[in-house]
Amino acid sequence: MYQLIHLCSKSSLVAAQCEFTTDADNRHGFCTLDQFCCKGFSVNNLCSTGGVCCYGSYDCSSGSNPSVHQTYSPCPEIITRQRWRARDASNVVPSIGPAEHVFIHHTDDGNTCFSEDTCGVRIRSLQSYHQLNKGWTDIAWNFLIGCKKGK
Repeated sequence: MYQLIHLCSKSSLVAAQCEFTTDADNRHGFCTLDQFCCKGFSVNNLCSTGGVCCYGSYDCSSGSNPSVHQTYSPCPEIITRQRWRARDASNVVPSIGPAEHVFIHHTDDGNTCFSEDTCGVRIRSLQSYHQLNKGWTDIAWNFLIGCKKGK
């Protein structure tokens, strides 16, 4: 199964940039109006034509290709450290270069939050624990992922 890997930044992809993205096998995308002619992996919302972005080959000989299909969603809003009122790191740690791996960790300890204010309190609490109890320079994570109003 192929997955389109896209890390969000302030300037997210626009619909006409299918051909500038690649899949996990480094195949460039191309736009097609017929999803069933895509032999491989296809994604909605990356083509200005309204079709799908196909990662694989164009093949309409059978009339129906079993492609894996996903819908691309734009990047979520990024809440800055200033906005959640983070305290400064206790020490500056130099960057060690580009990340070779990304880990996703689930902090499910029953302390949920449902608004930006309560989530800010929750994150500041985690930061305090990491800095004051653990003696770390800052909160342990580069990014935190959460829900906003059930989305």
